[in-house]
Amino acid sequence: MSSSRNGLTSRAKLDGIELEYLVGGSGEPVVLIHGAVLANYLSVLQREPLLTKNYCLVGYSRRGFGGSTHPKGSLTVQEQASDTRKLMGYLGVEKAHIVGHSAGGKIALQFALEYPEMVHTLSLLEPDLTSCVSAPTIQQAIQFIAPLGEMYQRGDKAGAINAFLSLVAGPDGPNIMEKVIPGAMNQAIKDADALFQIDLVAGQSITTAEDAKRVKQPVLSVVGADTLPIFKEIAEIVSAWFPQSSKVVIPNANHAFPFTNPRELAEVLSGFFARYPIQVIA
Repeated sequence: MSSSRNGLTSRAKLDGIELEYLVGGSGEPVVLIHGAVLANYLSVLQREPLLTKNYCLVGYSRRGFGGSTHPKGSLTVQEQASDTRKLMGYLGVEKAHIVGHSAGGKIALQFALEYPEMVHTLSLLEPDLTSCVSAPTIQQAIQFIAPLGEMYQRGDKAGAINAFLSLVAGPDGPNIMEKVIPGAMNQAIKDADALFQIDLVAGQSITTAEDAKRVKQPVLSVVGADTLPIFKEIAEIVSAWFPQSSKVVIPNANHAFPFTNPRELAEVLSGFFARYPIQVIA
């Protein structure tokens, strides 16, 4: 697999859709599945030498984001997990360390359930398992999100995106993200449909601890110390569902820690991958 660090210049044509992707580094394959709002924002990890010197990182923009196909209407989690499988097949990756953040964590988990033979380790970075939290927490989340949906419906995509990022990433979240990836906010506004028509409505496929028992691979759970209560509750659910999991709390970090704390995250991920090298465990 070739390596590139010059931006998302490659596209894979896969059964009638296109996915924009970037490959960087060399070594064991790592597939990065980004969360809501920003196209392939986990690409910041492809700048971290701790990872790129030993791992080949595949980052891509999910359908609805960046230069990938923008669907009309919603997508299921299963469809998005299938997209990941198709991209890995296109790139000749038979098995990889799978990493998913937020909405991407939900997709990563579904991928592990449907294609276990392609998953060597599973890293869940504050996965969006909202449907699995307690009723009071869900109600609180609805109270926060409902006004943003109303903004979006009124056509104020910029306001809705900025409000969402300020909620999950802190008041300075939009500025930080724009600084890390120039042009990210304009792209996020263009991709607002993906947040409100896909990520916030996509069906949750894994709902019970019984389902989770099917995941046998090593699992890493990463959570920011200063994140929203809903993600702290989800981290506890992940720990309960996966007794084999390792939990790491990144200090002074909120839900946007892949942006704000990429070096700390790279250290955590590289250490986890090193404990379970692909060439040793088939």
